Amino acid sequence: MAARSGGQVVERQWKSGRGYALRFVAYGKRQYLTLGLESEGWDRRRAEEELANVLADVRRGIWVPPQRRRQPSEEMGEAPLFGPFASELVASREGQVAENTLRSDEWALSHLLPYFADWPLPAIDAEAVDAYRNSKVAESQARQRAIERRSPLRNERGEALRPLAPSTINKTIDVLQWILSVALDYKHVSENAAAGKRRRLRAEQRRVATQPAQKPVRTAALAPAGEKP
Repeated sequence: MAARSGGQVVERQWKSGRGYALRFVAYGKRQYLTLGLESEGWDRRRAEEELANVLADVRRGIWVPPQRRRQPSEEMGEAPLFGPFASELVASREGQVAENTLRSDEWALSHLLPYFADWPLPAIDAEAVDAYRNSKVAESQARQRAIERRSPLRNERGEALRPLAPSTINKTIDVLQWILSVALDYKHVSENAAAGKRRRLRAEQRRVATQPAQKPVRTAALAPAGEKP
């Protein structure tokens, strides 16, 4: 274990191989965060970097604790996990749908997999979908707070992460609905929990400002191009 002020890297030997996790304190509670396996690209250096990033987010108050994954019940038996099922389903669409559609599905998976990857398909009920939606709202708010502090969160390419619009979050739920519809056809689930308007955020309503009566414009009052008067 490598210790660091406020947290430490934990090295574990799981059945599937050697992996890494983080142990630290956030918001007055002890946290344990699993990172991944060496086969997935994790090593001690990367784990140390992630620990530094997490602790920095905790200090700024923008770290969002991940939702606990739901464990399979005995009734679910050997039900397929969302991660492999969804990934294979999207990959199988190559050559069958437009390239833009495939890229859009893959983008949605980049949001869905971190949350649902190890969930058995039957465990994804309406409550789970609502919890996912709430987690994306919290993530969006964390991004906004980071921008306001002039320290935006960044992705692996160093690009600043912008807040997620309601329509963006809804698009990921649309893809989740499609995946669960196929799972329903295959009888892996008994219902499509992502169906229905209640699972989605309301679209932002833009206020339409009424235009005041035009007044004579004085030349001296004109603003420079690109600026508001």
